[in-house]
Amino acid sequence: MKICIPTKDRIDIMTTHLFFDPKDVLIFVEPQEINEYIDTWPDYTFVNIEKNDNGIQYVRNFILNYATENIIMADDDIYWFGKRNDKYRYDELINPSELLTEFNTHLKKSAICGLQPKGTSYFKNKQSNNQRLFINERFAYLRDFVGINTKYIYDNQIQYDNSLVHGEAEDLDFITQITATNGTTLLDCQYTFESKKSSPGGLEKIRKYKVCNLDDTEKMRISNISNKWGEQYLKYITAGNRQYVRIDHDKIRKNFNEK
Repeated sequence: MKICIPTKDRIDIMTTHLFFDPKDVLIFVEPQEINEYIDTWPDYTFVNIEKNDNGIQYVRNFILNYATENIIMADDDIYWFGKRNDKYRYDELINPSELLTEFNTHLKKSAICGLQPKGTSYFKNKQSNNQRLFINERFAYLRDFVGINTKYIYDNQIQYDNSLVHGEAEDLDFITQITATNGTTLLDCQYTFESKKSSPGGLEKIRKYKVCNLDDTEKMRISNISNKWGEQYLKYITAGNRQYVRIDHDKIRKNFNEK
């Protein structure tokens, strides 16, 4: 199993790779930057993704097509990993490489598995009295450090949808495709992480390009998901003066797999 890290314009920001043995890491970089990355981190293996400026969905699909075994897809700016103690909280994970062993085990029974950020994990622990594994959890945050069963993905022709507005939409859709093919998702709350989330891009870049504000961007994302899956599978949630959408995975799982 390899930890696959897509990165762009973050030579001085990326940190995730430093937690793992270089032999277990593949870093995916655009051709316009790859030489600079290699010069900066000569101990690591870099993969040229062949095209510049094609977006995160392109890179993630490139990784899926490149992989020859199960993988962990990881954001490049994780700076801390934790392991749960008996008080709902997390101590620093001394050997993050144990995650490769744990995820290999999870992926024998699930299509995708992942961790949640530290704050979200703490509340999950408290609400569930330190339950570790959550199967097909509807509100699982599976995007920053995710194990993928590549055979399941290949067999069911699942890909990241390049037509969706970036900003969790492609991750939400990816998990929904797994749900619609009766695949199992798994959330492991024994471990957690924290990432910087400080570099430009994503929704900020879209808003700048489209000359729109946060609400406009959310509406575009909701519209994209709605058009693809149908409004009958969406749950609209209001938080303050904002509205966002959750896919109703229970309904998707029931209706799509009865066909």
